[in-house]
Amino acid sequence: MTVIENDIVAVQISTIKDRCIQRQEADMRLQPYDRSVVTLGAGQGTDVIVQGLSSPKGIYWIRNNATCAEARQPHALAALYYQNASPVVLPTSTASNPHSVGCDNDPIDAIAPIYPLALTDPDQTSR
Repeated sequence: MTVIENDIVAVQISTIKDRCIQRQEADMRLQPYDRSVVTLGAGQGTDVIVQGLSSPKGIYWIRNNATCAEARQPHALAALYYQNASPVVLPTSTASNPHSVGCDNDPIDAIAPIYPLALTDPDQTSR
């Protein structure tokens, strides 16, 4: 799934209750790593894989929370239906606390590019 923060909200946090979200890309290809939430700033995008369930009939809310910003309506929902789920039933999953991880981006030590490039020494530096 590709998640894009394409509005002017400063920070948006996306969660799916009790699901592990494996982040694959964030403006570049990454070594995959697991998170419980996806935090994006304005204009950022990411590709994720959501850990599945053993039941092919699951229905869940994808919750987007913009309470780190001064949004008039900070909560948005999207329904995630597994292939064998009833399309006429609404999800009943409850919200988790996305702020348990704060409003910052993922820790820098969790992020590693697939193709790292070595830095070269510059020809000159100035102060």
